[in-house]
Amino acid sequence: MNDILRIAHKELVRFFAHKSALITLILPGALIFLMYSFMGYMTSDDDVSYDVAVAHMPEELRPYVQGFSVHVADEKSVATKNTIKADIDNEAYDALVIFPSDFTSALKEAQEGRSNTPVNISVYYNSADENSSAAYALCEQWITSFESHMYKIISINSDVNTSYDVASDDERTSSFLGSMMPVLLIVLIVAGIMQLASESIVSEKERGTLATLLVAPIDRFSIVAGKMLGLGVLAIVLALFTFIGVMSGISSLFAGNDASFSFDSLPYSTADYVYVCLILLTVSLLCLALFLFLSALAHTVKEAQMLGMLVYIPAFAFSFSTMDDASGAPLWHCCVPFMGSAESLRDVLSLEPSATFILMACVMNLVYAAIVVFGVRFALNKERFTFSS
Repeated sequence: MNDILRIAHKELVRFFAHKSALITLILPGALIFLMYSFMGYMTSDDDVSYDVAVAHMPEELRPYVQGFSVHVADEKSVATKNTIKADIDNEAYDALVIFPSDFTSALKEAQEGRSNTPVNISVYYNSADENSSAAYALCEQWITSFESHMYKIISINSDVNTSYDVASDDERTSSFLGSMMPVLLIVLIVAGIMQLASESIVSEKERGTLATLLVAPIDRFSIVAGKMLGLGVLAIVLALFTFIGVMSGISSLFAGNDASFSFDSLPYSTADYVYVCLILLTVSLLCLALFLFLSALAHTVKEAQMLGMLVYIPAFAFSFSTMDDASGAPLWHCCVPFMGSAESLRDVLSLEPSATFILMACVMNLVYAAIVVFGVRFALNKERFTFSS
């Protein structure tokens, strides 16, 4: 046991000897948090309303303005058109909408088939100004909405005061997170652990310290167990930081459209977070064991990094099984490395966890990790060194 602890301590000292060690642990989660926070900020709706001047505003169109971020700032006569166009250039107004003075009668003639001439509505705007362009687009939608209601015979879900989607906010949130989060988490964790572990053994080969370690009176299993213990602590910390960063980033993204949304608004219980931590812990240990095995097989650090893609690509591919957004996967899926973990995460985040499936997936992760650990021990037993006199 003392040998295992000494090897684990050695791995931790080696890792934290680098100034960028802490950054390596928190960088994946921090980057995702910053990226989603920025996306939330960019997509935030701060109740922006565009000031639009309207000439000859028809009473029929007034109800349709309410559905758009258009504020009828002033109602003008057509005689002030040139003045309003100058105001648009000076950004006093975002757009000017001019309806024909006979709009109502012309519209009635068109409806009754007495006229085939389209009723023209003029919308003046400044395409070089972002707000003016946005106002023009909203005015176009507003008028088009009115037109479609005038001529539509059949409508679907036309009552704006009725919610036709029976899903709750929690169900919509959990469905979205359940479909996209597992892939993101698995890929980030695998990439992070690859940076942690892929050089662990092969770098010692290159430095010559592995030969000294192997000829010492230390059991090969103790060497592997010590590396698993030391790097396992780092891998688990990385996985948790990544999970926290991703969930916090998602919360910031949602908060961009709903200012009241926060991390506490996520629809998960303590049991759900325990399930997630258990899945991340076991899949992290499996990743670590696989990268240590590839590191033991490699002869150079560059070769170890290339071999790491043999883990990264299947992990990425199997994680995509969650994108079909269908919970309740067959039980045998938990026996497939990474697929079982990804689908377990999907079920938990979709608020449809299966304790049997989750526990089976975690157990299989540990079983595979144990098998690979013995593979690392076997690879170390095959190492041969020649010492010069």
